[in-house]
Amino acid sequence: GSDSYGWATGTAILNALIVLYAADSSEPREAPAEAAEDTEDTLLRFLAAQEENPLLDPSFALRVCREYGLVKAMVLLYGLMGMHEEAVEVALQREDIALAKHSACKPPERDRRLRLKLWLRIVEHEAASGDVQRITSLIRESQELTVRDVLPYMSD
Repeated sequence: GSDSYGWATGTAILNALIVLYAADSSEPREAPAEAAEDTEDTLLRFLAAQEENPLLDPSFALRVCREYGLVKAMVLLYGLMGMHEEAVEVALQREDIALAKHSACKPPERDRRLRLKLWLRIVEHEAASGDVQRITSLIRESQELTVRDVLPYMSD
């Protein structure tokens, strides 16, 4: 019912954990670089483990992660919510091409049109650099793109 997201529920406990992990992830670290390797990792592992949990409120988690600027977590959550275009877009805005590629592979194999659209968005982003090598490597990596697909994005 309407109280499925009330305070004394599993969802509320998950929400509280997400807030704590997010706040911890964004804390400045005094530790050496290796120790702080990626403070967002704990939150990412937690969210990935909750993927099938019906008590997870991904929109709440997304708002929290946006507030703390946790890009990888935002991309993961967009993916969990089936919002693959948003996932790729956020990754590209932060110049995280590897994360964008990872997100472009998320839609099911049968959804070729969406996968192609996501990869073309990455091509468009990379084409701005004018680096033909980067674009040709995307063709190899994607397993979706053909030379014909990317030609319109390549300058003379």
